[in-house]
Amino acid sequence: CDDEQRKPLHAELGERLAALEDHAASLDHYAALLLLEPTSVATQRAMRREAQLTDKFDRFATALAAAADNCQEPARRVTLLSDAAHVRLDTLEDENGAIDLLLAAIGTEGIKPSMVLNTGKRLSELLDRADRAPERLTVLERLADAESVESSQRALIGDVARLAESLGEVDRAIGAWRRRLQNNAADSIALDALIELLDKEERWAELIDALNARTEQDVAANQKRSDLVKVATIH
Repeated sequence: CDDEQRKPLHAELGERLAALEDHAASLDHYAALLLLEPTSVATQRAMRREAQLTDKFDRFATALAAAADNCQEPARRVTLLSDAAHVRLDTLEDENGAIDLLLAAIGTEGIKPSMVLNTGKRLSELLDRADRAPERLTVLERLADAESVESSQRALIGDVARLAESLGEVDRAIGAWRRRLQNNAADSIALDALIELLDKEERWAELIDALNARTEQDVAANQKRSDLVKVATIH
C-alpha cells in the first residue's frame, strides 16, 4: 500500500499496542507515522510518551531526525532537529550528536532570522565547549547576519573578528572589523583592532588608510600625531 494508506494503519497500531502496553512496538509505529507526516505534532507527542515509558530515547531522537530529513517545511524541520538535539544533549548526554543535529538545523535554507538566532546561540555555546572553533566561527557569522539589535550584532561581529584572528583567518577577521566600521565609522574599538591587526600582518597600504581614518576621528592629539608619524614612516 502507498504512504497515504499506511498512515491510518500505523496510527491505529500505535494506539492499540500502547493500550496493550507494548510500548516499544507502539513507539516504532509512531516513528513510522511521523516519517510519513513529519508536520504532525500529535504524532510526535505520542511518540515521546512511548519513549518515556520504554526509556528508548535514542530511538526517539533518531526518529525525530529521520522525520526532519523527510520534512519539506523549513521551520518544522528545524523544530524536529532542535527537539532531537535536546534529547541527545539533556537525556542521552550525547553532546556531539546534539551539535551535529543543530548544525543541520541552522543549515536549513529559508528559515527566519529568529530561528537562526535561537538555534545558533545554543549551538555556539556547545561548539565553544567542545573546542570546535572553525565551525563556531561560521555559526557566529550566521548569527551576526541574523541579528537585528545593533548592540548585539556589534558584539557578535567582534566575536567573529577575534575568533577568526585566533584561527589565522586574517581576511575574515579584517572583514569583520571593517563591517563594524561600515555600520559605525566612529567605532573606535573596531578601528583600533583593525589597525593593530593590519600592522601585525604588515599590510601597509591598508594600514595607512586605517591610520588616516583614525586621524579624522575625535582622538587625543598625541594619538593623532603618532598616527601621522606612523604614516610618514611607512611611506
